Amino acid sequence: MSTKYLTYYDADVDLEDVELFEDGYWLNDKCIDLFIEYLEHNTTSNDDISRSKVFLLRAALTFFISNIQDSTFLAGALPKQILTAQVIFMIVNDNADVTKARGGNHWSLLVFIRKTNKFLHYDSANGTNTKVAKYNAMRIAGVLGVTGSSFHNMKTPFQENGNECGVYVISITEQLYQKVIKYYQTHHHDGETEFASIFELEPDKIPTGHEMRKRCRKIVQELREVYKRK
Repeated sequence: MSTKYLTYYDADVDLEDVELFEDGYWLNDKCIDLFIEYLEHNTTSNDDISRSKVFLLRAALTFFISNIQDSTFLAGALPKQILTAQVIFMIVNDNADVTKARGGNHWSLLVFIRKTNKFLHYDSANGTNTKVAKYNAMRIAGVLGVTGSSFHNMKTPFQENGNECGVYVISITEQLYQKVIKYYQTHHHDGETEFASIFELEPDKIPTGHEMRKRCRKIVQELREVYKRK
């Protein structure tokens, strides 16, 4: 029986989920969504404008959009901000079986840039998720009502082993999200070249899987202490 360990905004994790942050385990969607919640609520921002331009779509919701058969249900289920955000981050999983909880074998990151109508794909396993990412891009484009968008596989550091895709996804998401937020805080007009450059990864600033897992465990424990006092 699962034991609830932490509730943080819209993220709920059980003890068995938290244990996946130890070395050697594959992160599930609950682990990733917890970090996304943490990232959204702990990234320095001195204004609401920059935040309104960027949206972090949770892994579970990306999966829902990609697999729901009747799209008429989407309008009421999606956060309204996704329809106006200029940059949308989406965590992609290759699970094709909607009846299988915690399925799939690989995570990657898909970013939509409304200004250029581009989908950028960051895959730490050399394009393993390209097919599923393109499918996700097609479904998301339909939801957003955009046409003629292009898809680009971006240069991405290669993961250290078969268990680290989720860890790399949250590390890459953090780096890009912070860069985008900073850009919108300091720029009132989008310079094409400079804007495009913020979506190029800085590999030397991406922690190792072990380092990121250690940091995540620390974050969880800190949030747990706050949760216990409430």
